[in-house]
Amino acid sequence: MDLKIKHKSLEKKLKLAIVINIAFTIIEYVIGFGSGSLALISDASQNLTDATSLLISFFAHKISKKSADKKCTYGYGRATILAALINGIILLAIAIYIFSNIYDRILHPQVVEGKIVMLIGFIGICVNASVAMLFIKHKDDININSAFTNMIFDAIASLGALIAGIVIYTTNSTFIDPLISIVIGLMLLRSSWSILKSAIDILLEGVPKNIDIDKVRASIKTTNGIDGVEDLHVWAISSYASALSCQIIVDGKNLNQSVYLIKKVKDKLDKDFNIKHCTIETNVTKGSNCPINL
Repeated sequence: MDLKIKHKSLEKKLKLAIVINIAFTIIEYVIGFGSGSLALISDASQNLTDATSLLISFFAHKISKKSADKKCTYGYGRATILAALINGIILLAIAIYIFSNIYDRILHPQVVEGKIVMLIGFIGICVNASVAMLFIKHKDDININSAFTNMIFDAIASLGALIAGIVIYTTNSTFIDPLISIVIGLMLLRSSWSILKSAIDILLEGVPKNIDIDKVRASIKTTNGIDGVEDLHVWAISSYASALSCQIIVDGKNLNQSVYLIKKVKDKLDKDFNIKHCTIETNVTKGSNCPINL
């Protein structure tokens, strides 16, 4: 699919997901407070983070499409990474909020309406799973993948609310409500850690998760005419683009083929690893009669 068409399609999906999430979050908060269900309030809080993260992702996605300029020579692709970092921090804050409410709810149990919790839990499963499916084809983007992951966790959290509603309705016992909230809180912690770790790795110029640097090195070294690879660096420019720099070592006799070898390596890196931005220097094998260093 053409990149521009893919971006437009993604923006439409983000807008739809934002509207659906905000509407459902408001409904779930109103019913959660009205029915006294901490599980619903916890689930609504997670949905609120998703609505917020989708909003952040949407604007970050638009910013990331700006062309490179004198200020940002690599472009604005890392706006999506910053968005993922913010989303992870929001998720972490909500998890802490939920755990503080769980402690109070265990000490002071409240009446919870099981039927309403069951209904909203079922609707939540349908809504969150449907929104998650909107992004299943865009998971190569770390920013969108974080939104997809959160929506999947939300669907599971809604399943927890449904189970809590069934238990409350059939047993008249509310112990399950804070218990399900603990599970949702732990899921939030796991999700926030995953997002934060991925974003921080990229901001620290770490090797992208989908790239094995040993395989990249081996691929370059197996190119005919290349004796070795030095100063190999691979990092992410954005959530969907990677860059590479290195020196290829060639025999002095092959220096006149250096331009051809560099092009050959770049084509291979593009095809095998989807690395499109490469800066490659040529050096000669130690001991070569040719003193030239290009």
